[in-house]
Amino acid sequence: MFDVIVTCLQLLSTIVIGLIVAYIAYQQWRTNHYRLKLDLYEKRYEVYSAVITIFKEALLEDNYIASKHIGKYILNTAPTDFLFGKEVNDYLRKVGVRLQPRKPMEPPDNPKEREKWVRKQIPIVRDIFKPYMDFTKLNREIMC
Repeated sequence: MFDVIVTCLQLLSTIVIGLIVAYIAYQQWRTNHYRLKLDLYEKRYEVYSAVITIFKEALLEDNYIASKHIGKYILNTAPTDFLFGKEVNDYLRKVGVRLQPRKPMEPPDNPKEREKWVRKQIPIVRDIFKPYMDFTKLNREIMC
């Protein structure tokens, strides 16, 4: 009888230890999962910030954007192929082309039209980036 009790306790303790180890492994996976999301968010926010900055430069400098700002924009948005889907990548290319300084032989943009276009883009940028940077669902997951 005593042997049966000892065997049952050993079996029960093995199961409990296995459950504890499984719980710890799950918590580590969950922590790493959220860390990955945070790292992606930080990278994506850098790109979002570059887009907002180039729009700010366009508005502050009377719609003329210096080549150094375009170069910085291109550098900051280079990793987007790995961070976003096709929609964001296409949009970022469109912005880069639209805000390129004109070559000497090309007719200049209408400054008012360009300013209107830039101002219209700010809410569009938010909408395009939101699916990739929205943490509202993640907050509910963490709290539960």
